[in-house]
Amino acid sequence: MQRVRVLEPEEMLFREGTPFQAPFIVTSGCLELILTMPDGRERVVAFRVPGEMVGLESWNRDVHRYSARAITQSTLCRLRWNKASSRRNAALMSSLLAKMSADAERNGIPWPGLPAIERVRAFIEDFRNRTDQPLPMTRAQIGSHLGMAEETVVRAMKTLRLRGTGRAMPD
Repeated sequence: MQRVRVLEPEEMLFREGTPFQAPFIVTSGCLELILTMPDGRERVVAFRVPGEMVGLESWNRDVHRYSARAITQSTLCRLRWNKASSRRNAALMSSLLAKMSADAERNGIPWPGLPAIERVRAFIEDFRNRTDQPLPMTRAQIGSHLGMAEETVVRAMKTLRLRGTGRAMPD
């Protein structure tokens, strides 16, 4: 690892379309990966928590696929990266691609086709399985990630709270 970088909430790590230089490992905090839609709206495609990588999905491109923005104060370690040497170093690439595959599998969306309440419940469970921090994101960010309106997320969280299955949800 090369250097530590601290981001304040709302600070960008990199923007979609900017040159790829190196991937990062999140050591504390939470980041969101954002895709800008053709109409200018932003869609949250993923959240990254400690132990997960940010930017590796763009290693074989010249530019970043997504923007990465801190949700909370976050600390990241930038990996030493040289595209030419990484292609030659099969062990490094194998290890990083295995990590990326594990992250993608773990972050795979287990909620398509589920009713709204079950999608929100599955998201909360997935997040809790990945980190012990409380949900740092807004209902709007959760809705963007799940493909639902913020109001639907609010209603689903209220229902889950009433059922007793929504511990540690934002108020």
